[in-house]
Order: sequence, then C-alpha cells, then structure tokens
Amino acid sequence: MDRREEFLEKALAVHREYELATTVMRQMISEKKTYGPEWNLADARQKAALEDWTSLLRNYSDIHKTR
Repeated sequence: MDRREEFLEKALAVHREYELATTVMRQMISEKKTYGPEWNLADARQKAALEDWTSLLRNYSDIHKTR
C-alpha cells in the first residue's frame, strides 16, 4: 500500500468515527441530554476524531501539497 492509499484508508476511518460521534451527539441533543458522563464521552470522542484528522494532515502533508 502506498502512502496515498494509507492516508485515504485512515482518513475514511477518522471520518466515520467523527460521523458516529456526531450522530450520537445529535441524538442526545434531541433527547435534551447535553450534560453528564454520556455527553462528556460523546464530546471527547468527537474532539478526538478532530485531533486525529489534524494529525493525519500533518503526518501526510506531502500527499496534498498544492502544485
């Protein structure tokens, strides 16, 4: 697997994790459960996915440089 394929595989996994966390948070918002340990866990999960995304961009900066 080359670096581009590796990046895309990891990017898709991070995107899925972010989407799952966001879905959980939206559901909790609709149920008015925006406080407590469950909310904190969902919030941390979403933030971790964003941090992972930023890390990917840093670690694979050679793949998406502008021409």
